[in-house]
Amino acid sequence: MLTKNNELNGAWEEPGVIGTRIEISGSRLTVLWRNSPVLETKFSTKKQAGRTDLLPKSRGFRYKSAISDYAELKELYFEDGKLVLIEHFPITGDSETKLEKTDRSRYGDYTIADEALNELKGTWIDDHGFLPLVFEGNTLLMGEKKHKIHLLRSNGKYAHHGQLKIVDIDPSVYGWDGLCDCVDDGGIITARMDVCDAQAILFEYHRKPE
Repeated sequence: MLTKNNELNGAWEEPGVIGTRIEISGSRLTVLWRNSPVLETKFSTKKQAGRTDLLPKSRGFRYKSAISDYAELKELYFEDGKLVLIEHFPITGDSETKLEKTDRSRYGDYTIADEALNELKGTWIDDHGFLPLVFEGNTLLMGEKKHKIHLLRSNGKYAHHGQLKIVDIDPSVYGWDGLCDCVDDGGIITARMDVCDAQAILFEYHRKPE
């Protein structure tokens, strides 16, 4: 049966790493890899030797749209304030990850600030001639492609609160057509495109005059 206290409920991450995240609510367990769910299942618990074992109904890790599992949940237990996950991979064997409780959402240490979306409305262009960015409500148009977006404000103590991060509404998507780290900084949008074995290309977008 589930533990009577709420020690397990909430989100768990490996500190400083964008990788495995576990979310627990009651008897529901979700394991995510880079913010994409790879396992969603019910679980029960069993206490033994100073720790609490989580016993999931399903154990296979599978990427979205994949036809087979890439790994298996071998063990998951709560001990000394941490969740310990042991995964088994067919080729490399077992891997252990220790996760700690976090207040961060899937987007990180940010607050959604969509009230500012109207300030981006219109077309933005840069000197490289890359695809213009066209904002309409919570939609970003890049050529023929449409992306639903959020604006995020950092909760960091030393964050520049005038800056807003522009992200896909799906937190497992980290960019569009190679463009990433999009930030609105009060009338200028900056972004980056990583290039293999070369220096990243930096973009600076300005609103197109009407």
